[in-house]
Amino acid sequence: MDELQIQFGMPRCRYKEINDREVSPQQHVIRSLGGPLINLLMIPMTALARFLARPDTIARETAQVALQTNVFLSAVSLLPIPGIDGGPILKWSLVERGYEIEKADQVVQRVNGPLSLILDLFSGAFFLNKKNFAGIFSALLALISLAVFSGKLKEDEITI
Repeated sequence: MDELQIQFGMPRCRYKEINDREVSPQQHVIRSLGGPLINLLMIPMTALARFLARPDTIARETAQVALQTNVFLSAVSLLPIPGIDGGPILKWSLVERGYEIEKADQVVQRVNGPLSLILDLFSGAFFLNKKNFAGIFSALLALISLAVFSGKLKEDEITI
């Protein structure tokens, strides 16, 4: 990691050489799994905190938000969008299996076409259920995914 940025209150690792060949594909995958794994491990703890907190208290609301945030991040961070953990996980898993980096990038790019359609469907479902924040967020992810698919957005340009 070359730099740590805080965006929207969340830490973001920046790499000057995104395809650093001194780092093995397995190391790339492991470092990308860190965030989703921590979020997944936090789910039982935040669920327990929610269970133990009395109803209608700030502690209960805080635990509920923490639980929902960790569930959300566990799922979203695994989307195969470059710039999110799932993109590098897919890319470097393919490289580890013998793909050239450029070919792995092309696979990730192609996967983002259908992904953008799926995210659009989720966005529409969220809006129909009056979950506007989730609808807007999934629509933004769909746009990013579509931009990746169309080649308008490259891995090193994404700052989510």
